[in-house]
Amino acid sequence: MNFQYLLSSPNGDIPVTGEELDRSLHVNVSETHPALVLEDYFESIKELLLANNAKILTSVIAERLGIKLTPERIAAVEIRCEKVGTLYHVASLTVRCEGGPLRLCVTTAINDEAIHCLEREAAYLVFLADTYHLTCLPKVFYKGEVVRHTSKGDATLSHSLQEWFEDYHEWHLSLDDSERQQITVWDMAKGYQTFSLEEGSEIHQQAAKILTLCYDFRTGRQINPWSHAAGDFVVKLVERSFSVRLTTVRGYEPLPLFREERSLDPLIQVSYFFLDLTVRMRLDRLDGIGSVLWAESSILHPVVSGFFEALSSREVQDRYTAGDRERIRESLKSFTEDEIRRSLLSLLDHFSGEEKGVVEKHLEEHARDLIYTMRGFS
Repeated sequence: MNFQYLLSSPNGDIPVTGEELDRSLHVNVSETHPALVLEDYFESIKELLLANNAKILTSVIAERLGIKLTPERIAAVEIRCEKVGTLYHVASLTVRCEGGPLRLCVTTAINDEAIHCLEREAAYLVFLADTYHLTCLPKVFYKGEVVRHTSKGDATLSHSLQEWFEDYHEWHLSLDDSERQQITVWDMAKGYQTFSLEEGSEIHQQAAKILTLCYDFRTGRQINPWSHAAGDFVVKLVERSFSVRLTTVRGYEPLPLFREERSLDPLIQVSYFFLDLTVRMRLDRLDGIGSVLWAESSILHPVVSGFFEALSSREVQDRYTAGDRERIRESLKSFTEDEIRRSLLSLLDHFSGEEKGVVEKHLEEHARDLIYTMRGFS
């Protein structure tokens, strides 16, 4: 079994040179690890896959491809560094074997905070998979740690081996030449592609639907926090239509506002979930890395549509009665602009930094936009 180490780029894969392998490993986009180098990152993934006679790798191949292989019958594994984020490194694997190739994902954490977060995220993904059986979230195959022994001391790398969403790409809001907002899909194979907000409305609609499908009406548990700026949602373009997937689950609890409440009306909790959803859907960073951008009000119709579509879907039919759905719809439609504004003010502390300032600036505008949008839903 041969291993190849690669760096992903918009112009195609770049083989990693020996000189690059000696480069300090980034903890995040601005900080490097005191002991680890890039070689440690790639070698730790290799070590994870080869442990116990490649048991992890061969079991995933058997599950995904339906073929039982010994390690000798796996021709090659390409480990491709896709992204260095705020918390994690993300790599894609291409396993060259009979019945393949098979693409997988490895998410890696290399400091204490990130390792703790990754442990929690993997557990949430497993819980949601077992509870709701949704295909819009990645399946976790294995979670484990590798210790690298370096001249500067031992260091732990924590890896989560997951499903890879083939041909799905990160996307962000950007501005065209006339400063109008648009959606840019970061397709590393075919190049970046841009769409108007109207053309890309399915992205916001499906993202809202996914989050609502994962909402627990009885307890108020929900996927939160989540972020467009962090690239949590990825998209696949199929003949001018979009398919959306959620790549991570950082938390699955009621909103902080309600965590101390023992017996709160589910109708109140779902109303706040809805309001929080509509606000967060309007937040991104310009081109994924710039200043916080507030999306135009046109995205609200697809967001609200995705929310109501999820409530009516068969995936949640055992969580809501017909009466529940109607009460939710009527309650949200009955909100006045002032009620929305006051409710949004109570959610403001759930945001921080630049995002909080942007939300505060647009809060009254958002209340008006939401009232106008809700009039279009009977």
